[in-house]
Amino acid sequence: MLKLSELLWFQRVSRGYACVPLVLGSTIALTGGAGLDLVFGLDLGELDPSLESAVRFLAANFAAMGVVLVWGTGDVLARRAVLRICFAALLVGAALRLMAIALHGVPSMMTLVVIGGELSAGGLWLWHARILRRLRQST
Repeated sequence: MLKLSELLWFQRVSRGYACVPLVLGSTIALTGGAGLDLVFGLDLGELDPSLESAVRFLAANFAAMGVVLVWGTGDVLARRAVLRICFAALLVGAALRLMAIALHGVPSMMTLVVIGGELSAGGLWLWHARILRRLRQST
């Protein structure tokens, strides 16, 4: 049987976790290349307009993922597919980043921290699956 406190903790942890893409994504989406320097310490100089546009677009999508995670935790049963898609997207992204490390070398420490955070979506996915099992058992 699912304890209400476990569900509340899952919601709190997931919403706290969602703050990372919200803050990082919003910062970089609003500041572009300058935000990359601010957050990751990457001095890329003046970005080409197309690259500046792409950086802002991808950062906005990262921020939107945080919004969706917050919304999805409002009803973990009804919005289970949304949460699983977000967790899966973070894990796939982390796997591709690990592939980039293997092919191109180790990135900055901040990037490694972000990759670690993305990989922790696996734990949230498993915790969510446990909660769903327990909810089904209790009905």
